[in-house]
Amino acid sequence: IGVVRNGVDIDRTNGKEIYTFDVLPDTYLSDMLDYIVSEIRTSEYTVLLDWVCWLDEVPDSMWRLPRILDENRIDGLLWASGCMIPQTIEKLMRFKFPVVLIGGRTSEYDWVDTNPENGITLAVDHLAKRGHREIAFINGPGFTQTSPRKLTGFLGAMQKNALAVKDEWLETASFSGQGGYDAMRRIIAKGVLPTAVVTAQDAIAVGALRYMYENGLSCPGDLSIIGYEDGLLAEYAYPPLTTVCSRKSELGRTAARVLLNRMENPNANRVRMIIEPYLVERASVRNL
Repeated sequence: IGVVRNGVDIDRTNGKEIYTFDVLPDTYLSDMLDYIVSEIRTSEYTVLLDWVCWLDEVPDSMWRLPRILDENRIDGLLWASGCMIPQTIEKLMRFKFPVVLIGGRTSEYDWVDTNPENGITLAVDHLAKRGHREIAFINGPGFTQTSPRKLTGFLGAMQKNALAVKDEWLETASFSGQGGYDAMRRIIAKGVLPTAVVTAQDAIAVGALRYMYENGLSCPGDLSIIGYEDGLLAEYAYPPLTTVCSRKSELGRTAARVLLNRMENPNANRVRMIIEPYLVERASVRNL
């Protein structure tokens, strides 16, 4: 998200459909965008937006910086993505405008992030308190910064609750309905069902739910499911998803404030801010 003194330009899809079952439904940025824009509008700046969709591997688009990045065009940049690979940092460092990361971390820039380890820990603790001991985990793609942190949170929480981690119940998926669908198919095909599944994103959880319903399994009757993010999908799912809220409104609002301050005060101390997630209880988890 480029911040400029004049003009508005939005290019979300480059001609591609972004709300299909096999593509990331990017509620992450869209949910926080209003908060970013409202904060930026308190200043003399306006917003330019470029939108990149990615799934289960680093796509070509991540090796190329968005077209809005032009020092003659923008005064600052909000980068809202957990996909912050070294090649991207190296290219961004060529520009002189300030950068604030949302959901990613690096020593070179200010960043505002949630706490994926604690978020997944909340999910596992919630299940353990309700009697679940056979818990699977569907993580996101490994190229993101958040996926290793979520796995660390899952393994640590399972150990803390004296629960066994079964390798056959550890899966990865793209951040899409299709990714969750395929991961749930692989888990069920192994023959022994867990009682609950923690997922790394709401779209993964919704995809897992679809596979269950198409194959005669109910949620939460046969399997409890917990999502991650608390976007629009969580409330619209059936049953409504218990999920970890990553507090996107606070992430967006805070990052915008940090960027505005950095543009006005280039020598200010670096900001490293973690906004803690919390669990939202709905109907996809049952007591055992």
